[in-house]
Amino acid sequence: MARKRIQQTVPKEKEVIKYKNQNIRSLNAARQGRLDDLDETYSINLDLTSSIYTIRNRSRALAQNDPHITKALQLWRNNIIGNTGIDLHVQSTKQNGRLDDNPNKMIELAWKDWGKYGISTTDGCMSFVELNKLIIESVARDGEFFAIKKFGSQFGPAGFQLDLIPIECLSHAYNGYTSNGNVIFQSVEFDRNLRPVAYWLSSQLKNPMATLSNAIPTAPSIRIPADQCYHLFERHYVGQVRGFPWIVSAILALHHLNAYRISELEMARVASLKQLYFTIPVGEGGISQEDIDAIGQINTNLTPGGADILPMGATPTVVDFNSPNSNMPDFIKAQLKAAASGLCMSYSAIANDLESINFSSAKYSFLEDQTMFKNKQQWFIDNFLDRVYRDWLKYQLDTNRIPLPANKYSKYCSVKWTPRGFASVNLVETAKSAIMLYQLGIASLSQLSAELLGVDFDETIKSIAEENEKMETLGIKLPVMADILKLEALTQQQENQQNK
Repeated sequence: MARKRIQQTVPKEKEVIKYKNQNIRSLNAARQGRLDDLDETYSINLDLTSSIYTIRNRSRALAQNDPHITKALQLWRNNIIGNTGIDLHVQSTKQNGRLDDNPNKMIELAWKDWGKYGISTTDGCMSFVELNKLIIESVARDGEFFAIKKFGSQFGPAGFQLDLIPIECLSHAYNGYTSNGNVIFQSVEFDRNLRPVAYWLSSQLKNPMATLSNAIPTAPSIRIPADQCYHLFERHYVGQVRGFPWIVSAILALHHLNAYRISELEMARVASLKQLYFTIPVGEGGISQEDIDAIGQINTNLTPGGADILPMGATPTVVDFNSPNSNMPDFIKAQLKAAASGLCMSYSAIANDLESINFSSAKYSFLEDQTMFKNKQQWFIDNFLDRVYRDWLKYQLDTNRIPLPANKYSKYCSVKWTPRGFASVNLVETAKSAIMLYQLGIASLSQLSAELLGVDFDETIKSIAEENEKMETLGIKLPVMADILKLEALTQQQENQQNK
């Protein structure tokens, strides 16, 4: 069967013009003109190469001087890590499927010992919880965090420590090729599959005295294999090589806000210092020194309720600087809302402004912030805690520092991390909701314990059992729940009678 010949027709000139106009109207974001001054970006890696040092310096300046960024950094530290850190719970099981408590407890205690002050880092200046908070603040402020793994008996009781490296030692300006064909881009060496295989560091800024020169290292001389270090940053683009600060999109809004505040402050100071002038009439020849002397001395001492007689020809003039500007509160609020959006936090949390907030909006803002904190908790667990734990555990088993069989390493890698929970403002309603979820079979007690309180349910029930056993030994009997409910009902009845 012969194929039908497809006839191609050329559109008329009017149709082509009409098609082009429709295409232009549908892609207005790509228009170029005097008023279409939209910013453009071509590659995240190219943008970081050209501007990361400026961004990082401005970010650090805001972290040191801007109260809102100080508050944001503190919120990230407190809500992602918490005051006691993210707890480890080893979940290795026996053949019958139950938890193998003895080795689990042994590993957990060894992990807690390693996390004590001065043991987990080579500088010996912090605990592991403090290190976690430092990492969160470094990534939020600088965009990245870098550390090298150190193994050996000289590195603490566990033979494993982290050597913290200033991120400036990882230059964005170092690019090239290696002899085996690998590519080095922004000091990161990639293989043919674009997998990081090594990092090139400069030793220039490892010495604290070198930081006095404010130099940017451009000739790295130390090659660290990728499996011997931790390079942490949040990825937002495919192929992104380096990170940028979490506060980057709030920098401009806060810069404008701070400049405006300084301007208003200067105007208010001038207005408070100078509010009254005196004028004298001007003759045809202007004002001479004799004219000024003829008027006489004007009393400039102001007293409450005072009165004075002005010399002939002198007229007082009041200067009203109209400061502070009546639009100042609205402008500050608008800029802080933009900054809060850039920080992915609620306006009330960043601005400490609860003046016009109600319970519903506060609850919604709290839930939004809570979701953001939980996402970053999971990012931190996946990118740092899990990796550090596996490296630490393998070395402890291989060197018999923990007397457990090394061939069961994969078994002991089964862990559960419990970050801090987020209890509701209304604890009574939260407890009722938790009871309903449990009775409906939607959530388990383990899930509710971790979600609401940030505690492990297994440890909780063990603690309760130990307490009950101790109280029974001492002959102490606590009221049961039925007695508490009766007391609550009686109290409510008395309050109702008093209200009548």
